[in-house]
Amino acid sequence: MHRKQRYKLEEFMARGVETGENSQAEAEYMQAYSIIGKDGVMSCNFPEIPVTFKSTDPIEYSKAVTYGRKMMRNTAQYLINHLPGFENAYISREAVMLGARESWRIIGKYYMVEDDYHNQSRFQDAVARTAWFIDAHGEKVSEKLPKGGFYEIPYRSLISDKISNLIVTGRCISASFILQASMRIQATCMSIGEAAGIAAAYGLKNNIAVNQIEWDKIPEDKRSYVSAG
Repeated sequence: MHRKQRYKLEEFMARGVETGENSQAEAEYMQAYSIIGKDGVMSCNFPEIPVTFKSTDPIEYSKAVTYGRKMMRNTAQYLINHLPGFENAYISREAVMLGARESWRIIGKYYMVEDDYHNQSRFQDAVARTAWFIDAHGEKVSEKLPKGGFYEIPYRSLISDKISNLIVTGRCISASFILQASMRIQATCMSIGEAAGIAAAYGLKNNIAVNQIEWDKIPEDKRSYVSAG
């Protein structure tokens, strides 16, 4: 379900909420895709776990796994009962873990914000580029950058002044909630991770703490510059 766009199955899922067969949370988010070479099989991306659970608390995380599996099976049963073609459907595999969009984030030497996306910021110590749109469920979905546009992620957003040999990658880098909704995708995280590995190896070889490394001072043949998104 979307505030502006009306999807094909929205009314179908809403009926389940009215009859009590589905919860509102189960009806609000669902994506499904066919799989090339596997006729009759669908890959599904749902449910979206309610934000009442905390990904930073292991007990809460465990409860969210249980809650999500119940949501998943309830939605599957609703489709079997009411969607033509699903009469004999069944769940063949469930994800082994939650896809947590965020947990802890550091406050680094540079703190990335939404303006870095819209301004297509460039940095002398850039380690990755991305153009993925801001996709914060329930909060904001931003307009896409123009064709060929992108912003950069600086090395300084991976390190902190507080801890000398800590280098952070992926969704945990120094960025606001809204900006993180753009840079958290897998391809970008892979690029950031590669840069972290290069910096760690360079720091060990040259006896430099990672938060004292100047990325742009690393010889060009010793670092890579990977685009993502």
